[in-house]
Parts: sequence; C-alpha cells; structure tokens
Amino acid sequence: YELGPAAAAYGDGRYGLGLAIMRRFYADYLSGEEDGRDPLFCSLNMDFRGLPPVLLTAAALDPLRDDAEALGLKLAAAHVPHRYILYPGAPHGFLKMAPEVEVAARAVRDAADHLREYWGA
Repeated sequence: YELGPAAAAYGDGRYGLGLAIMRRFYADYLSGEEDGRDPLFCSLNMDFRGLPPVLLTAAALDPLRDDAEALGLKLAAAHVPHRYILYPGAPHGFLKMAPEVEVAARAVRDAADHLREYWGA
C-alpha cells in the first residue's frame, strides 16, 4: 500500500493523523504485502461497477486525501455517478467537529443533501 504526496505534506500529526500511527495500523492489520491489495483493506482495489451514486468527501489537510482523489478516478472509470468535494482547511476527522466548526457543519449538510437528492431521504 503506497502513501501519496498528501501523506508527506500533512502526515506529521499536526492535523490529527500522523504517519507513525498510520504505519502502526498497517503493521497491525496486514500480515504481508499481498494483504495491502485486498479490497477489504484498501477499497481502491475493489470492483466499483454498479455502485449507486457516491458523495466522496475529503479534508484538504488529511494525509489520506490522495486516496479520496484516487477513489474519484476509479469511480469515474467505472462510470459510477459521483460528486467529489474537497473541504479547504479541514483536517483528518473534521466531521467530528460539527456543528461547532463551519466546514464540518457544511460537510454534514452536503451529505444530507446528497441523501435527499439520490435517495429521497
């Protein structure tokens, strides 16, 4: 499993999630290199065909942001209707900050709007 440029830029822990803990999680979860390709570990390796519409959100300061961008490309290649929203200034785990932090509250509203639009919820 390869980490992208966002991991180098934002993975020092200042934004909530650091590379050291990420590597520990990977080491605890994976028993070998082949496990990193398992779709149960990395959803980027799954078959996306036939999925319903997806709202894909990412925090701009998240070391995992590149995965969200890669997921958007995979969804497009599989012709899955999707919308990608990047939240400027948001760190990993920012949704927990709603409703006190506006960017998090906006992300929750965006998710609710998506559910209403596609699912009539």
